[in-house]
Amino acid sequence: MSAVHEFTVSDGSYVEGAPKALAIMVRDAKKYASTGGWGFQLWDGGDANKPLVTDAAKQCFACHQPKKDQDYVYSTYIP
Repeated sequence: MSAVHEFTVSDGSYVEGAPKALAIMVRDAKKYASTGGWGFQLWDGGDANKPLVTDAAKQCFACHQPKKDQDYVYSTYIP
């Protein structure tokens, strides 16, 4: 899960503002076989009543394909 926020710059520091969107990837190899086993959704402002993804293959998975070697995930765990 990942949140995208508005931000401002104050005294050279980024200050987090209101949420713009909430993104989630859900792993289910059978249900989402056509998108590498991942389901995708993005909600406007984090509001579950305002889904933005209507075609996960085009809107999400197409951009995640270059990360196939990392199971289509951009972020990594840093211990």
